[in-house]
Amino acid sequence: MLTVIEYLTQHERRENVPAAVVANAEDLIPRVNSLLDEPGCPVTYFELRSGYRPPAFNAKTPNASRTSKHMTGDAVDVSDNDGAIDAWLTDAILERHGLYREAPAATPSWCHLQQVPPRSGNRTFNP
Repeated sequence: MLTVIEYLTQHERRENVPAAVVANAEDLIPRVNSLLDEPGCPVTYFELRSGYRPPAFNAKTPNASRTSKHMTGDAVDVSDNDGAIDAWLTDAILERHGLYREAPAATPSWCHLQQVPPRSGNRTFNP
């Protein structure tokens, strides 16, 4: 299971994380963990690839969006090197957990999950 502390402190000290980011992460991480507990999920542990990114860190992250949901505590990337998570996930599963994901073609070795709807409103969307 992914913890809120693990998510928040990957790139920042906990005491430096804004309260609004903490509140968002406290909503996001249980959603991601409930997805992990979904029957048929092909993994038993989500390896954190990218959690909360402070804006300065995000600016140095290759190909990161300037409006990344990682900066607000609303998105997480988990390793999916073999594509098993993306192959298993459906929009119906995402909807049950209140999550959205970037299209698998855009995330070849990870699965990007977020709790904020993209502009398209689609559960699976192109970044």
